[in-house]
Amino acid sequence: MLPGWRIANARTLEKVMHRDRKWFAQSPGRSYRARPFDARELPAGALGALPHGHARWTLVRQIMEGIRLRAFICIPVVAAPADRDESIRILFEKCGPAAGYHEFSIKHFRPTGQTVPNTGAGFAQ
Repeated sequence: MLPGWRIANARTLEKVMHRDRKWFAQSPGRSYRARPFDARELPAGALGALPHGHARWTLVRQIMEGIRLRAFICIPVVAAPADRDESIRILFEKCGPAAGYHEFSIKHFRPTGQTVPNTGAGFAQ
């Protein structure tokens, strides 16, 4: 979480956290998850403007059942994270032990040709 920011509505944040909890329960062999950033995770404007051609993602690491750590990243649209623990772990480690918010330029990625999936309502664009 970004230092100094408070969540205005804990109930909406709990809905987001519940989806992570459910995902890890349904994926017992996994320790990492990458998903599109949900605007309910942080107060409006906490991350500033989104650079053109980029998307926000949330990386989630489950340390043990019930204990998860999140990092928020901004990456080029053409560099959507692969849904594999090893790929997500590498991104998470680049964020450092404090997690928080990180922006990566395209030079850190090898383009895959895949774009960010349609995130639907409730997700930051």
